[in-house]
Amino acid sequence: MAQNNSLVLYDVHEAVDVCSNVGCVKTKATPSRLLFAGFMAGAYIAFGFIFAIVASASFHPELGTFPNLSLFKLLLGAVFPVGLIAVLLGGADLWTGNAHI
Repeated sequence: MAQNNSLVLYDVHEAVDVCSNVGCVKTKATPSRLLFAGFMAGAYIAFGFIFAIVASASFHPELGTFPNLSLFKLLLGAVFPVGLIAVLLGGADLWTGNAHI
């Protein structure tokens, strides 16, 4: 039987503590901070979308100079997450991540 020596960054209790601390900080944010964070998240998502379109436009079957629908879709899917990564790194907040029932 093989032993699992993988590195664990957080155990369950530490992960709950980290997530609850982040949540506590978000509850104390001012409305202007929330509005600004929402606008910045929208800007980052729009940047990722425009970047994906620019990166893949030349492979569109009807518009591009090198028609390849598969490569077009692959590049769209591969480049669009740049906007989501920018949201995380920039500290912005998407409404979908903060909506509660």
